Amino acid sequence: MTPAPQTAVAAGAEWPIGPGFPWWAVALTATVAAAAAYVWWSGRSVQRRRRATAAPRGVSKSTRRVRRPRAARG
Repeated sequence: MTPAPQTAVAAGAEWPIGPGFPWWAVALTATVAAAAAYVWWSGRSVQRRRRATAAPRGVSKSTRRVRRPRAARG
């Protein structure tokens, strides 16, 4: 058995350097959140997306005047 060099013995006595902040967890969380938002948004129907960004029902988008409701079809 050969003895260890003095530099290796001194390096073994020092406090180990830790891994630091787990940035991989931040990146993983952001990736999962982005994927979930994409799946949620792609699952919405076109009509629901339009309704979320459109003017309220009965209000004309171009003139912002209230339109009279249509007569009920029988």
